[in-house]
Amino acid sequence: MEKVADCIPIKSIDIHYQVRCFDGGQYTVDLQHYTCTCRAWQLSGIPCTHSLCAILSEGLDPDDFVHKFYTIDMYKVAYQYPIYGISYDALWGESLYIPPLPPDFGRKSTKGKRVKKRRREEDESVNKQKKGTRLKKQQKTVKCRRCGLKGHNSLTCVVQRDIIVAVHRFEVRPHPLSHVSNRPSIPSVEGTNYTKNIVYHEVLNAANGN
Repeated sequence: MEKVADCIPIKSIDIHYQVRCFDGGQYTVDLQHYTCTCRAWQLSGIPCTHSLCAILSEGLDPDDFVHKFYTIDMYKVAYQYPIYGISYDALWGESLYIPPLPPDFGRKSTKGKRVKKRRREEDESVNKQKKGTRLKKQQKTVKCRRCGLKGHNSLTCVVQRDIIVAVHRFEVRPHPLSHVSNRPSIPSVEGTNYTKNIVYHEVLNAANGN
């Protein structure tokens, strides 16, 4: 009854009302068919808050709109027959029927091979040392610190090996007769960095595709 004050009835006709509530709800009440759009009146048989607001605005008695199953006469009809007593279960006779069994919810089936491990995904691998699974390690792309190319390291650098071979191939060697005293000596450029730098850049450009 306290929530009835939070509702405002708007009369459409004598038996039909539109009820607005302070919480923003809006319902329609039919006093002739005992219905409300909140459906609480139809489910319980007792007028809801919205229907009470419409009933009181008409000046009617709410008890007249309660279902007849809640009356004393219907109570007497329901219990007009006596309830006979029974003896305890030790005196019951044996039945020829199979006794009812509880449902087997949650019981595991014993048929077939028992599955011990779950099915693994495609990106999972088995660790044989430890039980369980682990994800594959994402390998990073290796980059050589000597030539700057990807796919190998400095230890397996093919470009560096080609540079060393090319440097030794193109080094200027001393003349075989330079040891003769009366022959003018030929200056050697072996051990200088000039030839090595030229060969290094040529081989590196060829490796990079330039």
